[in-house]
Amino acid sequence: MTLEQAIGFGAAVTFIVGLIKKFNLIPDGYAGVVAVALNALLAGFLQISQALCSTPDADCPDVARWDSFAGALAQIGALALPFLLQLGGSFAMHKVARGLIPKGTPLLPLRK
Repeated sequence: MTLEQAIGFGAAVTFIVGLIKKFNLIPDGYAGVVAVALNALLAGFLQISQALCSTPDADCPDVARWDSFAGALAQIGALALPFLLQLGGSFAMHKVARGLIPKGTPLLPLRK
């Protein structure tokens, strides 16, 4: 596997940086720096794994399998994250609303 084929790792880095940005864990304008750093670490990992696998009797990790797994996780996360955030927000607002309304109060006042 060459660096040009590592699409799943790139998708995983994009998802992780997007997740970090969504929860404001990094300041504005630093997402590119974090993405470059993570991509550089992954490129270094791939280069080292290729260098270790240059001998025929080497015990090589299956980087292509890891890449496809990382890509699948990034796709699942990107599809599930908005749904989970909506459920979490709805649950939180339900708890807040139940705390603000005293028990026994009718939601719609009845006219006599």
